[in-house]
Amino acid sequence: LSASEWLELASLQGRPDLADGARVPGEALEGLTRATWYLEGHSLVVQRAVQLAAAAHAGQARKNGEPFIVHPVETSTILAGLKMDLDTIVAGLLHDTVEDTDLTLHDIARCFGPSVASIVEGDTKRSKLGVTAAALDEATKRSLNHRAMLVAMGEDWRIVVVKLADRL
Repeated sequence: LSASEWLELASLQGRPDLADGARVPGEALEGLTRATWYLEGHSLVVQRAVQLAAAAHAGQARKNGEPFIVHPVETSTILAGLKMDLDTIVAGLLHDTVEDTDLTLHDIARCFGPSVASIVEGDTKRSKLGVTAAALDEATKRSLNHRAMLVAMGEDWRIVVVKLADRL
């Protein structure tokens, strides 16, 4: 996206802070910056994904009280430690946005392309299975989870890698 398109998206989301960058705790951001050194030519893309995720999750907190954005940044830091491609790193940053914020898959595809949106969508589908299966016994849940992971690998193996990094 051009700078003007980026500002337009920020306005559409009702979040002008996207342009200025929502705040991410420095330690988490420094870790991601160090881990993504090999994506040096794409640092602006990573920066915009961080801004979008931070703005989308603004005001949200984890159960332990830390800002929610720390989790997706740490997920992407793990992915970067595995030297995953740019789309996977960006999907790691945005993996909770469709479920937990007003951001849509269309917004993600528009900003970062269909590959990133597809990974986020696959991760979201895997998460929704857990909600559906909540009333089942543990053995059945485990079986459904294994099946879902195998199906995800058939779609795009990066979905499984994002989900595993999400759980660490």
